[in-house]
Amino acid sequence: MREENLYLQPGHAGWERGFAGRQRNFSQESGGALREGESFDRTERSADDMDQKQAWIRLVEEKSAHYLNLGDGGFDEKMCARLVRCSYEEQSVTYAFETQKWQINEKGGIHGGAILGMFDSAFGVVANFTAGPGEATTTDMTVSFIRGVEYGMNVELTVYVVKAGRSLIRQRGELVDADTGKLLAIASGSWMPL
Repeated sequence: MREENLYLQPGHAGWERGFAGRQRNFSQESGGALREGESFDRTERSADDMDQKQAWIRLVEEKSAHYLNLGDGGFDEKMCARLVRCSYEEQSVTYAFETQKWQINEKGGIHGGAILGMFDSAFGVVANFTAGPGEATTTDMTVSFIRGVEYGMNVELTVYVVKAGRSLIRQRGELVDADTGKLLAIASGSWMPL
């Protein structure tokens, strides 16, 4: 498990506001310790964990489908992203992006602004469902380009929530060539829940 994702584990304050905030678990109700006279059934805990995992996966699927297909012809829709996979254990979400002709720069590769747009679209979707019932807006974002992205390349962008706080949601992401696994760009940023 990645250290930066520990903020979204059961029992941490960010968990209640984050992905699984709609569910309560043993460690939140009792501070993680048994009270005098209580017993703890591990099968009950496993069932609760499985319910939380399934609820989180459904939330990722529903919110991704919603925000990436608003039908408004907006920027996120034009980016042609689709959910590829998600990991409850890592608290990560991966989207595939099509490289498109309108994104080409004067050298024939994908323009850096279009790559930044991929990060902003993916980060925005994850921040919006991490924020809970409200939405979130970008406050800052930094991107580092490692390799060029070529037109026709299959790319995947994985988003990791570093910390989900009340005033800011911090995320980081990695853009890779889906065919070779080579790292193309990395980014980080913050989103403010509205």
